[in-house]
Amino acid sequence: MLKITNLKYEYKDTDQTYNYSMSVQAGEIVAILGQSGSGKSTLLDLIAGFLYASSGSIKWDENDLTHLPVEKRPMTILFQNHNLFEHLTVRKNILLGVSKVLKEATEDVHKVQSILKEVGLDPYEHTLASLLSGGQQQRVALARVLIRREPILLLDEPFTGLDQDTRIEMLDLVKKITIENNLHTIIVTHELQDAKRIANSVYRVQNHTLIRTMTNQLKQYKLFENKQIEGVKLLKNQGYCNENYLLKSEDKQYLIRKFKLQHDRKLEFKIQQLAYDKNIAAKPLLLDEVNGLMICEFLEGKHKSVLDEDDLQKLAQVLRNLHSIHLKSKPLNLQNALSSKSKEIQEAFVILEKYEVEEVLCHNDLNPQNILFTDEVKFIDWEFANLVDRYFDLASVCVEFDLDNQAEKYFLAHYFNTDEEIYNEKLTAHKTIYKALCTQWFESL
Repeated sequence: MLKITNLKYEYKDTDQTYNYSMSVQAGEIVAILGQSGSGKSTLLDLIAGFLYASSGSIKWDENDLTHLPVEKRPMTILFQNHNLFEHLTVRKNILLGVSKVLKEATEDVHKVQSILKEVGLDPYEHTLASLLSGGQQQRVALARVLIRREPILLLDEPFTGLDQDTRIEMLDLVKKITIENNLHTIIVTHELQDAKRIANSVYRVQNHTLIRTMTNQLKQYKLFENKQIEGVKLLKNQGYCNENYLLKSEDKQYLIRKFKLQHDRKLEFKIQQLAYDKNIAAKPLLLDEVNGLMICEFLEGKHKSVLDEDDLQKLAQVLRNLHSIHLKSKPLNLQNALSSKSKEIQEAFVILEKYEVEEVLCHNDLNPQNILFTDEVKFIDWEFANLVDRYFDLASVCVEFDLDNQAEKYFLAHYFNTDEEIYNEKLTAHKTIYKALCTQWFESL
């Protein structure tokens, strides 16, 4: 394995420090993406020995390469400029990989012929390089690199400028050769599609730091072990507490939630599972607390800011369903949740003392972005869900959708059973508390 650990480099006369950590297994390809000048080629120069790191290490199978000179490192590098001698034949160009004086030793000639078969150029052994196409010339350059039979292959945007079909042929050839020769291959490219086509792992250089891409991170989970990930897209306007991504595989869509806040995620996962069992939430599939993410099935639906009577009726029924879920947990104390209490808020809590607490599992954050409408209504983002008086959820709907008196009465009439009394004073007090909590929360962002 080639392992790069905390490798740092600083160019003179700049205050920019480049940071690299990564690993490449034998028989695998790692792709490096990034904008021009981000530090992709700097990484290859450090691995190859053209530059020396200020700290960190480069190890291959426990051999420390960090301070070795270029000629003693077990690697070869192929640049975008193939550097062929056009007045020489294909054979002689490849021989330069093993002999600077072009001695055509029998052993070396056999090596060339074997390599030419690998890259599909055996009919062109005696053809001048100047007579070859761009793709064929790049195959010759690749063959010249491969004839050295070093275990580490570095490719610095080698196929830029080739037409799409030729580039794909070359990428597939690199993948084939990497597997057959058990190479540790690193390719720098601007093309995401190229990386996705051949790479086992993909990294991106961002802010002078090498970062493993999310697609690559996801491959560590058994959930995606045998699935082709077609893309990961950041979803905009999907709440304030998380970054939400839509992941598409060949047969399914998933929602990935990257957490921004510290929270009891095990409880959240458990609550979402209970809600899924009631058919009012997406199925939770995976919780990784170490990396701060949760994966669940992706729900299709529409967010609404204005509700008609059909929406209100469906929402009331789903809310009733949620409030029937039994959960053993420490209840949320609304008074303790508020860091300060105005006179209005204090009066609201005094009012609530007159009423029995109707403790149920509440969502506690029923803003329009957390409710999906289709033929059914489903809730998303369960991080604030906990036990509290059911009027708190009712109040949040009334506040978030700015229900007028008529709409509010219609909503409550479809939530409560005919034999249940509706306490409007209690609802108003919870509206006051809900608004105060929202204000406090937004001010903390």
